Amino acid sequence: MRRFLLTALALSGGVLAAEQPALGLRVAMPANLQTSQKVAQADAIVTGKVTTVEKETVELPQFAGDKNKAAFTVAVIKVETALAGVKNVTHVKVAFLAQPGAGGGEDQPIVGKPGIRPFPGRGFGPVQLTEGQEGIFFLQKHPGSDSYYSVQQGMTPVAAKAENYKDDLAKVKGITEAFADPVKALKAEKLTDRLTAAAAIVGKYRQPARNGQSVEVAIPAEETKLILKTLLEADWTVADMPAPGFDYQSAPSNIASMIGLYPGGNGIPQVVVKPGESYSAKYKEVVKAWYEKSGEKFEIKKFVAKDKK
Repeated sequence: MRRFLLTALALSGGVLAAEQPALGLRVAMPANLQTSQKVAQADAIVTGKVTTVEKETVELPQFAGDKNKAAFTVAVIKVETALAGVKNVTHVKVAFLAQPGAGGGEDQPIVGKPGIRPFPGRGFGPVQLTEGQEGIFFLQKHPGSDSYYSVQQGMTPVAAKAENYKDDLAKVKGITEAFADPVKALKAEKLTDRLTAAAAIVGKYRQPARNGQSVEVAIPAEETKLILKTLLEADWTVADMPAPGFDYQSAPSNIASMIGLYPGGNGIPQVVVKPGESYSAKYKEVVKAWYEKSGEKFEIKKFVAKDKK
């Protein structure tokens, strides 16, 4: 079961549970991240429609510090609703590198539509947009200019016509609200809501700065206490035999690993199971025993850019 969990995490794009941190496994960036991961990594989130793809390209660096520039195509998104990161805007511009054979029209890499095509020799590349595309867009600031955004690898939009659109929109709104007021979200009445909030908040906190160096700083003690309380109330065995589409990002064992509570780390002993026992249940027992002795002193830390410490 343990091997199954690790494999499934790798395939789902979730963070590898740190049950075996010394393995040094490398997991390729998935073609599409889970919604909570997209929200955590986005600088801005909007619903809207691509109204124009400009004919004239713009010269921009491909990454921070790049001394060379490349020709970027620019798509203009008419904003219907600004969900996070931007206010009082009617349009945003997205710059992307056009790639031959990388899709077009109905083949564009939007959730709910087929046709995500790899860049030759590079795996999946940044998302490209075409006129008429409509949905939820997860945007990151372009490293070469404050005037443009990009839709990076794994951050595929949710198509407005996708069956899961309304559910994903509700989830995005819930996660952005959790980011705005973590304590309120972590005190939600339903445990499932508290667990979703904990997963999203931890996912955001444990995301290193994209440009420049990161340092770790402790989050407010009340947030740490509420996250740990939620984990210890949750059912960790949900990851033992998950149903299709299971959100590993919200699995209690995954959240625990992300904050450093993996076997062998921060005083957590190794997990030993007998044949037929649930590794996840035993893992929770170990963490609970640790918490009763040392939990009050534990600090969850988040990554921040070094210059913003």
